[in-house]
Amino acid sequence: MGWIHNYMRAALLCLAALVGLVALFVALQALVLFTTSDRVIMARLGEAVRTGVLAPTLDVHSPYGDTGLDYDMFTECLALSTNLGNEDWPLMNRVLLTPHPEYRDQTKISPCEVLVSELAAGTLAAQSSYMRYWHGHQIYLRPMLSIMSLAKVHIANAMLIIASLGALTLAVRRRFGTCGAVGLVFLLIAGSNILTVPAVTVHALTWAFAFASAALIAEWVRTHEAEAPKTIALVFSCGCIAAFFDLLFSPPFAPTLIAFFAIASALERQTARRAIGAGAAPTIAWFAGFGLAWAGKWVLAASVMGWTEMLADIIGVIQFRSLGEAAVSAPPLAVTAAAFRHGTLIGCALVAALFITGFAKPRREQMRTALLLTPLIIPILWIELLRNHSLEHPAFAARSFVLFAVIPLLAALSLRRAAKVN
Repeated sequence: MGWIHNYMRAALLCLAALVGLVALFVALQALVLFTTSDRVIMARLGEAVRTGVLAPTLDVHSPYGDTGLDYDMFTECLALSTNLGNEDWPLMNRVLLTPHPEYRDQTKISPCEVLVSELAAGTLAAQSSYMRYWHGHQIYLRPMLSIMSLAKVHIANAMLIIASLGALTLAVRRRFGTCGAVGLVFLLIAGSNILTVPAVTVHALTWAFAFASAALIAEWVRTHEAEAPKTIALVFSCGCIAAFFDLLFSPPFAPTLIAFFAIASALERQTARRAIGAGAAPTIAWFAGFGLAWAGKWVLAASVMGWTEMLADIIGVIQFRSLGEAAVSAPPLAVTAAAFRHGTLIGCALVAALFITGFAKPRREQMRTALLLTPLIIPILWIELLRNHSLEHPAFAARSFVLFAVIPLLAALSLRRAAKVN
């Protein structure tokens, strides 16, 4: 009966973490909105327009010349204009409804056009509620834009990405050696838009936390059981914080890596059967944290705008994101196939697959290989469940698929290490 006690303890720890983090999310956004000036932020954005850093177009390119898997400025312009020009609103309405300027009309077809034109006219006002996400970017963007230009914010974004990726690289090196660390960085550069992402703050924050949280759990599971209550609560909390920053960009990236690290560590000291549980427990915990924190925003927003309107909006969006028009006309696994169409990524994945095959010859090693690769089911399940959203935003879905190259490489290195020990 010990396992029942452990899971009850884990559930209580997760509940406490959820309540505490949701309260923290609300408090941080309220504090930031209360202490920062819309006038100052709009002046910074106006400067960005004049210097060409912010434009009405949706294109964004890396200063290094990288143009693969571009992320447009659509979401960034929404983020930059969130809660601007509405200081007359009640503070909790600004926090819980997170409005942005309306852009869906016949003359202004994108948030960037609205932002640039209304900044010039002095008429920028966030009035259209966008309450389905936490929009945690506000606790970063508003203070940063209060003290520096948007160009310098992009530099800070790059530093944040470098620091978080550095932490993950060190964790991988400690666990899989220098080859694993170098391979991780190379594959991320070759198979994702990590060179472009500092120019889009919202994506940079999502990437940075994914790297940092994966690094944290990689270190934690080296000395703690993956199914221990503290581990489950820690991973659950990471899922909650991910929901605070993520706008459904690529949530599977972090939990897939976390599940892999948990299984790899479990195989060093437990049976294969126990390793399955070691991978499943943090995966379930992460998505539970992500989903419950996200639902927490819905509940709080409903307290302001009303349950009827809120439920109608949420149900409609869920139906559209999963089975919208694009998904209806697409066959099963079409999204998965689209995610594999990036030639560089496929080439890297093939090299990694060949590499791992050379090490998985005995039956026991084949079982270990299969277990280490099981987390790769997570990105496929995610994008197939949200098929319409994935088809509309293929670059977002494809980002997690770089792990189809990273994880086989790290698995091969793990097997080689185990073979040397034995």
